[in-house]
Amino acid sequence: MNVVTLEASVIVPTRDAAAALPATIASIGDDPTLEILIIDCGSDGTADWVAEVADPRLRWLPGPSRGLTAARNLGIAEAEAPLVAFLDAGQRWVPGKLALQLALHRRQPEIGFSFGAHGARAATDPSEGGARVLAGDALARIFAAAPIEASTVVARTALVRAVGGFTEDVGPAADWDLWLHLSQCAPVGWLPSPLTEGPAEPWDARRMASARRVAAVWRDLVAAVDPSAAREGVARVLAASAEAAMAEGDRLAALRFRLARLRLRSARAIGALRKGLG
Repeated sequence: MNVVTLEASVIVPTRDAAAALPATIASIGDDPTLEILIIDCGSDGTADWVAEVADPRLRWLPGPSRGLTAARNLGIAEAEAPLVAFLDAGQRWVPGKLALQLALHRRQPEIGFSFGAHGARAATDPSEGGARVLAGDALARIFAAAPIEASTVVARTALVRAVGGFTEDVGPAADWDLWLHLSQCAPVGWLPSPLTEGPAEPWDARRMASARRVAAVWRDLVAAVDPSAAREGVARVLAASAEAAMAEGDRLAALRFRLARLRLRSARAIGALRKGLG
């Protein structure tokens, strides 16, 4: 009897997404060194579908009712492999995505997590060309850069557990908070190729309020190592907050965020960062 050594645990939270789940799971491929944890947060027929699928890698788990962050944390707690990969129901990995990241982690085991780009329609042939390892500048770069889509991330299970996983009371921007924690602890691998496709979780007003809380927690730590990255990250959050407010018809809030961003662009003091986030 062949004993398969698990290389990665794929965490798939789902709620009312049974129709999209087959395509999501199919995009993972047939790698036998994976376990696939389906975290079912009270959805429509997911348990029945998993029971019917002849894939021994699938493990169905009843999920918590506290939302996506809690579901991901349950997957982290249950994971049996040294690496965890995230894939939200309704999104898909492009062919070769996970193999590319696993190879990167095997070659450079010091990496805490790796990530890549996400698109509504990603390329079907991800490339390792241009891959980088962010070390001393990882925290500043991840604070300043565009958000990382969780479905592109592969991380060391032990490290994710060591930093406490996703902080649930942070709200829907808890993923950004976790990437910042991980980047404090270990180098980060970055692959420029699009690795996932499908609809992304929207950055609506609720998620942007959570992002402002995350930025308020991290801004001083980032400013201590890279003041320009701190300003850039806060400015990005304020700009996205204005867009989210406008999308919900709150013109006054949008104007407030835009004015705060303008003040920030002309300011150099950290006090401006605090004032901008409110």
